[in-house]
Amino acid sequence: MNIAIASSGQTLDAPIDARFGRAANFLIVNSETLAFTVHPNPAIHHSGGAGIAACQYLVGEGAGAVVAGQLGPHAMRVLESAGVALYQGSGGTVRDNVTACNEAKLEALTESGPAHVGKGPVV
Repeated sequence: MNIAIASSGQTLDAPIDARFGRAANFLIVNSETLAFTVHPNPAIHHSGGAGIAACQYLVGEGAGAVVAGQLGPHAMRVLESAGVALYQGSGGTVRDNVTACNEAKLEALTESGPAHVGKGPVV
């Protein structure tokens, strides 16, 4: 399965980014091989709807699961409608979260956070 995780860096040992829609990068990681691709967030500078745009992008890139600290309600609906599994991130690194997902140690993300949490310019 391909797992998408928001990160401030570009390696498996980079920390996950709590600001999903405003994260610098998304790593899409093959959960079996740990091979990954780095995707700069195409929505990072959107004035609104960054989470939705990021989710649409990740669906198009073949993500079967997303690990996140929280998602806004509209972004969550985009992923649920596409059949993408949603998991609550555990902090730490991208690698930590992929390992936890593989070991079924991450909780399902079933409730959205508030809308527009990360809205605003990224500096």
